Amino acid sequence: MMRSSKASWVVLAGCAALTVPQGSAAQETAAERARMAMDEIVVTARRREERLQDVPVSASVLSGQELERYNTVTLSEIGTQIPNVNFVAVGSGSGGMLQIRGLGSTSGDAGIEQSVLINFDGVPLSRGGRITRFAFFDLESVEVLKGPQALFFGKNSPAGVVSARSRGPGAERELAVTAGHEFESQEWFGQIVASGPISDSVGARLALRGEKLRGWMRNVAEPQANPLQPDLPLPGNTSGKYRPGSETLAGRLTLDYQPTEAFSATLKLFGVDYEDNGEHLAWSRVRCADGQTLPTTSGVPDPQGDCRKNMRTALTSQPEAVGSAWPDANQGVPYSELQAWVSAIELQYQLPHALITSVTGFWGLDSRTYDTSDASSLGILSGVNNEKGDGFTQELRINSDLEGAFDYQAGLFFERMDRNWYNTGRIAPLPADPFSGKFHSWEQRSKVDAETLSLYAQLIWNLSPTVEVTGGARYTAVTTDVVLRNTYVHAFFPPGIFLPVGDSVVARRKDDDVSPEFTISWRPDDRAMFYAAYKTGYKAGGFSTPGLLGADRDENTSQFDSESAQGFEFGTKFTLLDARLTGSATLFRYDFDDLQLTQFDAQTTSFFIRNAAKMRSEGVELDGSFWLTPSLAIRAAGSYNDAAYRDFAGAPCFAGQTAQEGCVSGVQDLTGRRPPSSSRWEWQAGALLETDLSRGWRLAATIDARWRGSYQGTITNMPWAKQGSLMLLDASLAISSHDDKWAWSLFGRNLTDKLWMPGADTPAGGQRGELVGTIQRPREIGLQMTLRL
Repeated sequence: MMRSSKASWVVLAGCAALTVPQGSAAQETAAERARMAMDEIVVTARRREERLQDVPVSASVLSGQELERYNTVTLSEIGTQIPNVNFVAVGSGSGGMLQIRGLGSTSGDAGIEQSVLINFDGVPLSRGGRITRFAFFDLESVEVLKGPQALFFGKNSPAGVVSARSRGPGAERELAVTAGHEFESQEWFGQIVASGPISDSVGARLALRGEKLRGWMRNVAEPQANPLQPDLPLPGNTSGKYRPGSETLAGRLTLDYQPTEAFSATLKLFGVDYEDNGEHLAWSRVRCADGQTLPTTSGVPDPQGDCRKNMRTALTSQPEAVGSAWPDANQGVPYSELQAWVSAIELQYQLPHALITSVTGFWGLDSRTYDTSDASSLGILSGVNNEKGDGFTQELRINSDLEGAFDYQAGLFFERMDRNWYNTGRIAPLPADPFSGKFHSWEQRSKVDAETLSLYAQLIWNLSPTVEVTGGARYTAVTTDVVLRNTYVHAFFPPGIFLPVGDSVVARRKDDDVSPEFTISWRPDDRAMFYAAYKTGYKAGGFSTPGLLGADRDENTSQFDSESAQGFEFGTKFTLLDARLTGSATLFRYDFDDLQLTQFDAQTTSFFIRNAAKMRSEGVELDGSFWLTPSLAIRAAGSYNDAAYRDFAGAPCFAGQTAQEGCVSGVQDLTGRRPPSSSRWEWQAGALLETDLSRGWRLAATIDARWRGSYQGTITNMPWAKQGSLMLLDASLAISSHDDKWAWSLFGRNLTDKLWMPGADTPAGGQRGELVGTIQRPREIGLQMTLRL
């Protein structure tokens, strides 16, 4: 693939030059600009609109304009722009991993729910993994609330909350068309927005987006003889020359209705259709076993692999006979399809001294995938992962405005969720089953139904004009029902290994919890705020839904307990130098108990969930921005996070780990070690320049550097899975007309072309020392144009 190194350095040099101040300006003008920027940042961290500078919560906010500068449209991309945050799309299992301050739920078992809650236009989405592939476009803002957020957001927020708000209809009519192209990975994208009032009381906004991505990893798997089944030759790659090749079509319709000043209603309908050529995306073998030059699967060398962290992979499709007898496997050709929709109906009624809000949500998800799981041209291990689910949520809350010493907030929440999971896999080169003609090893189905009911209340006491004390709690009750069964097992497997076909695990589980929260904040004047908070978090227990049920699976061994969090946070937010300097600092210490982690079962080659560890996350976060002139601002943020397991005596061993290395009876003690994908130090710094040009044009330029320290790539603490420190450099340059009719922008991400992975682990069927990982997107250089009519 052609590399555009000269072009990227031209972009970088140009943007760096543009950050030089073009003369001095009056401080009063710079201060006015700073105050305007500060006032524009509004968050809903406490379920009411407040300025970011006034809310006693550790939060990072990306505005819609900031997201557009770098064509940021997925959670995975958002995660690279905020320190101490890691959002990653992964193959199989739950489909993704969301991590804040070192805490996140591993993704191997589809039954796991994330410890980071996604709140999308007011609708909480409990299963956040596959949302990492959604197109988050035409957004007003994305708020990342760090630390437990149980009081206002409920059960699935012990690590934090990501709250995304889409744009609504404005007071003026708008028709905007955007088209763009990213040159390195050959991505085309287009977007159209039509918005404005329909009548005095009705407004509408329609936003559509389409994307087509060629991909950045070359799949070099070629047809070859099958070393294990000579009568079934391997076809090589038939799913496309590049991975991850994908297509996306997404749309959102928003309708606002406000017949009176006291009442308003908003309807938002969002849908996305996504497909690619394999759920494992840019998966590649990146390390061979010591002393070997080729990767292996089940001891068989792969002649087309190279064990290097590069933009090359070798993933085969299945032989024709295998694929044609395999239901839902797309004839053995890797693929992934995802259709999802989210709708929200928000009603608000303003009483004389209170605001009543109702949010009704409906969501649905239909995901179908087939891919190899050994990341090789041999295709010995592969599987189908299909998930179909839907949910209904209802939230009702009241916020008072009593204009006295006391105020209150209270609410109730109900959720009904249904999920069907279907998994089939091939874990051995078996001949055709003499009874069914199938070559794959098993088929398994599971059904999970869950209901959640929670109530919360908060009392706000204005102890004085400068001191506010708040206290509250949320009660949550969750009932989960599950049915698990193997529907097919290949005849060549002996009895006693897997749960017999015809047997089912049928179980019910009930969880409840009370999560309190207390905060005291002091605002000596309008330039500073100090706060201290005690917070708790909670995530309900549930049932594992592994790919294959072992013979030991029953009502007890299939379930896991709830996860909880508790701790303290101290922070300050300030505005200095006549509001030109704004910033915040946070000290935090949280303990997490009964962490829900997935663990690999070598006998069934499946993951299962168990309460495996206790963890502590403590550290400091800093961020700030400073307007040097009315046109030029600099910004910086950083974090130190000393995250470590307080108790992880039963941690899984890595492949080939010896007793001398700490593996005893299949487990090791990782107490005191850091969790995976968590860096001790992270920082970012950047600059923004906005200035007028001649003849009615404006210029905006940004440059941002982001650095994270080294981190462990896997939960087993494998020594060679440790990832080194990483720096990413982004820049953008935009020119627009004063009437906003025309805008052209050039953006660059990862301009230094770093090849990096969020994690790495032993591949299925791999040996000691072998590694597989997902290569994240390398350098991006894109051009986009917007026309507003």
